[in-house]
Amino acid sequence: MSGLGPISGASADIAFKGNCTVYGNATFQDSSGNPSGLTGQPQTMGYSFVSGVPTGSNPLDPPDANPQTNCTGVTLNGSSVPDGPATVSVKAVNQTLSCEFSSSTDSSGNTTDGDGTITLANGVAVPFKLEIMGVATEVNLTVKGPTAGSASGHASFAQYSDSNTPSECNGPPGVQKLGFKATFDNTGGNPLVGPGSYGQSGGGGSSGSGGSGGSTGSGSSPGAGPSGGSTASVASSGGGGTHRDVLKRAKTKCKKAKKGKKKKAKSTCKKAKKHKKAKKKHRK
Repeated sequence: MSGLGPISGASADIAFKGNCTVYGNATFQDSSGNPSGLTGQPQTMGYSFVSGVPTGSNPLDPPDANPQTNCTGVTLNGSSVPDGPATVSVKAVNQTLSCEFSSSTDSSGNTTDGDGTITLANGVAVPFKLEIMGVATEVNLTVKGPTAGSASGHASFAQYSDSNTPSECNGPPGVQKLGFKATFDNTGGNPLVGPGSYGQSGGGGSSGSGGSGGSTGSGSSPGAGPSGGSTASVASSGGGGTHRDVLKRAKTKCKKAKKGKKKKAKSTCKKAKKHKKAKKKHRK
C-alpha cells in the first residue's frame, strides 16, 4: 500500500514507523518563558527545536551539503508512505540545560518530556514525546509515542557550533541559538502510537484496504487504522482519498459489474452503499 489520502482536519490514532533525519535550530527560554541562553552553569530552562536550515557561520565541523529534513521508510497504520520532506518541531519546559550537560529532568529529578510533532508532506501530523540526555554537543534522544512505542536517536550540535561558542558559554547572555542535526529510526521496532491529525493530502494513494463500518481505513485494532466510519482514511485504488472520490470509484465499479452481469456485482454494489453512508456521516 502507498500514500495516504485523508480528509482535511480529521483526527485518529496514528501508528508511525520511519527513519527521519532532522536539521534545524534550537533556541532556549528561562523558567518564565523569556528568551535566554545556555551557560556553563546548569539551569532549569526550556527549549524549542524547529526544523530548517541550521545556523552557524563558522562551524567547528564541516556541515552537510544538503541539510533537508526528511523521513524515509515511513508507514502509517501499516500503510507505506512515499519518502519525502518533513517538518519537525519540539517544545519543552523544566529541563536541566547547560553547555556541558542536558537532561529532560526538572530540579526535583522528575522526567519532563518535550512535546513534538512530525508533519509529513501529505499533511499527516504525527505527535511524539522527546526525552534528552546529553554531554556537550552530543545528545542522546528517546522519541516516544504519546500512547505507546519508543525509538532511540541522536542529535549533534558539533557541525553547527561556531568557534566562538565556548566563549559564549562563559557568561551572559550565553548561547541563545544552536544549529543541529538529529536522527532516529524505528522502522525495525515498535511504532510510535498517539492521537495525530490528518491534514489535506497532497496526493492520492493506491491499493488501500477497506475498513469496517464504512471507513476506508484499514483494520480496527490499535495502530491498524481508523475504523467505524472514521473520516480519516487510507486511500484505496487510485488518486484521491476523500469519501467523494472513493464513492465515485465504487459507483463506477458497481455499474460495470451490473452491466457485465458479474457474480461480484452484489458485493461490489454493497461496498458502494457503505461508502455512501460514510460520506453522509462525514457531512453531519
